Amino acid sequence: MTCFLTRAVVTAGLFCTLMAMAGSLARAQSELPGCATCPGGSTEATIAVAFCSGGVNYNVNVTYCTMTYTPPATGLPCTPGVGINEYTVIKRICPNLTGLPPTDAATFKGIYCAMNPLGGDIFNWKPLIPDCYVSPNYFCWMIAFPQCTQRANGCIVVCNMVNPPCCLTSVQYCYDSILGEYKTLKYPACSGTCAQQCTDTGCDYNPEEACETCP
Repeated sequence: MTCFLTRAVVTAGLFCTLMAMAGSLARAQSELPGCATCPGGSTEATIAVAFCSGGVNYNVNVTYCTMTYTPPATGLPCTPGVGINEYTVIKRICPNLTGLPPTDAATFKGIYCAMNPLGGDIFNWKPLIPDCYVSPNYFCWMIAFPQCTQRANGCIVVCNMVNPPCCLTSVQYCYDSILGEYKTLKYPACSGTCAQQCTDTGCDYNPEEACETCP
């Protein structure tokens, strides 16, 4: 299949890889590193993240690691043929100035939005998003976080089960300089099945969804 990037369909070229990925997701999940495993060369850190969920402001501590790839890395799990610029792994979430949202899924959604370049952009990645018509024509962020969780000492952590799966998803971003708007392509998330004693956070996060705002 040959794809071309044109003004009429800005993201046509980006969908080439998406078509090739459809049959590989189940195999890719089995190749994923543990959800508490940082990518080689990265350093674990803890950052305070503020977000709104359900009309309430939260401020939590997120233990994570992120790796910058220059040039973009290919051959990473769940993303065959896709060049990854940034790979972030969420390991643990703990209360900071506030408690945590009632559900783990709401907590991860708030953190995802705060980190998303088109959301809170706490890592200042938005200026790195290129023009859709200039090569390389996308910035790609891959994020992994536990799909199966439990609460331990007030924190959200990976559930204690055999081979706990993680949610792993990649998003490509570019800026359409003709239309004056950002374009995204979200690849299907790799995920698995949680044990009965675990909480399934789900893996459905929309990079174009506006962050919730509180008064």
